[in-house]
Amino acid sequence: MTRINKTSLTSATIIGLLSTLLLIGTLTYISQSQPNATPPVISILSPENKTYSVADIPLTFTVNDTTSWIGYSLNGMINVTVTGNTSMTGLLDGSYYVVVYANDTSGNMGASETVHFTVDTTPLNISILSPENKTYTVDDVPLNFTVSELASWVGYSLDGQANVTITGNTTLFDLADGSHSIVVYANDTAGNMGVSDKIFFTVAIPPPEYTLAVQSSPTGVQFMVDNASNTTPWLGIFIEGTSVSLETPEIHMVGDARYYWNQWSDGNTNRSRIVIMDTNITLTAYYSGPYYELIVTSSPLTGITFTVNGTPHTTPYTEWLLEGSYTLEMPQTHNRHVWSHWLEDGDTNRTKTVVMDTSISLTGVFKPVATITAEIHPETLNLKSQGRWITCYIELPEGYNVSDINRATILLNDTIPVDPFWVDKPLESVIGDNDGTSNLMVKFSRTAVSEYIHSQGITYGKVTLTITGELYDGTIFDGSDVTRIIMPGHTKT
Repeated sequence: MTRINKTSLTSATIIGLLSTLLLIGTLTYISQSQPNATPPVISILSPENKTYSVADIPLTFTVNDTTSWIGYSLNGMINVTVTGNTSMTGLLDGSYYVVVYANDTSGNMGASETVHFTVDTTPLNISILSPENKTYTVDDVPLNFTVSELASWVGYSLDGQANVTITGNTTLFDLADGSHSIVVYANDTAGNMGVSDKIFFTVAIPPPEYTLAVQSSPTGVQFMVDNASNTTPWLGIFIEGTSVSLETPEIHMVGDARYYWNQWSDGNTNRSRIVIMDTNITLTAYYSGPYYELIVTSSPLTGITFTVNGTPHTTPYTEWLLEGSYTLEMPQTHNRHVWSHWLEDGDTNRTKTVVMDTSISLTGVFKPVATITAEIHPETLNLKSQGRWITCYIELPEGYNVSDINRATILLNDTIPVDPFWVDKPLESVIGDNDGTSNLMVKFSRTAVSEYIHSQGITYGKVTLTITGELYDGTIFDGSDVTRIIMPGHTKT
């Protein structure tokens, strides 16, 4: 240390020394007030996000700073202090996650990202279901087995030979007569190898026999094999050279559907045949169909001619028709009866399409037509007249009552309705008496009638006007009257 001579301490010297001391203190304060606040960065290298087939897993990691303490937490449990890379030992099978923590020398705590991993040390359990410990009389034996968990590789060893890789159940083909053994191996996704028990079995091929398979389209046909009843599909085993007799029925029923014999799959059209068993044989008996029964009747009268897909038939009618769509058409009239409806569903369309996918019975209902006496006034109709009404008096035949007429159904020439005023008019005001016979008076608009007649190109001469309608019970009636037409200013034609 330099000693200072008191006599040399001038004012300027003292001030300089004080300034230097003040600067040093300030720098020291600033340095002490700015500590390291950055936590260390930790990267886990092992374990990785995968499945391990061992119970001891290395825990390796890197830290980018000097540390005063390091530890890790497994599955959120209390931290375990370590001095560096280590191993997590004795882990049980299951799922895990780990985090590594570290303090630097300034007290900053760092934490790694969470790493998830799985431990699976248990080998697969393999059970062979087939073959069994027995004798097989065929040289193709199924290899069926179960594996307790997902496998990344499966294979088998037959009679101690090299492993054969497979993807699942398979068949052991062309096995030689004699004793055999088989073991199935499998690796799980963690690399654990599973081994089944060794299965011993024997193959002993009998003398040549052949199979006779009889099928049919449709199935379920009852047929005869050597005079014994059987049902398709059927399979029989016969010694080579055996003669087998087969006979199928002409008609096969499935529910309400009928199938008709067609032929065998080899083209033979005989229902009865003999086959010689010198090879495995498969025969299919083909039937055409299905056919469903269509029954068509008519009421209240029979003998009505109608068509099915344009072909005429007469009621009552029954026929077995091939499955499909068919169009039936009834006539509009027959012997003073008029078409009404189909009995089963009330459909009033004479033309009806039916889908034959089941047996169907239909009845066409016809209504009798009652002939009325119609008297139309005026007897001469001037198309240029300014009159308001055309009046018609309706008399029903014996046995009917005019009060049963539904006035809303009455039409003149199937076109012009009764004027609404006369439809709604009280019944007693429109029923009269003509020589002891009740009649119903209805009125049509003269303008509507004149326009209709004129639209038909009629300006002079006689024209027949027809009245149609229904009673409340559905009975149809019709009747006509002749009216003279004139139209002043037009030449007679």
